[in-house]
Amino acid sequence: MEKALDVALETGFRHIDTAYMYENEAVIGKVLKRWLDSGKIKREDLFIVTKLPPIGMRPEHVPHFIQLSLKNLQLDYLDLYL
Repeated sequence: MEKALDVALETGFRHIDTAYMYENEAVIGKVLKRWLDSGKIKREDLFIVTKLPPIGMRPEHVPHFIQLSLKNLQLDYLDLYL
C-alpha cells in the first residue's frame, strides 16, 4: 500500500479516498506524513475523503470516529467526511 500511494503521489494524484472500514487509514497517514514533512506536497493541495463506519451510525458516535480517522491519517482536518 505504501509503495502504491508513493507512486500515485509522484504521478500527481491528489485525491485520496479511504474509510475506517478499509483498514488502511494508518498506512495512508504514514505516507502522507512523510510527504508533508518532506515538503514534497502541501496539505492544501490534497483532497482527503474518509467515511463513517456502519458501527458509528449514531449521532453520538460520529465525533469519536472522526477523531479516530484524523489520528490514523495524521491530519488536522478532512476535506470530506461521508
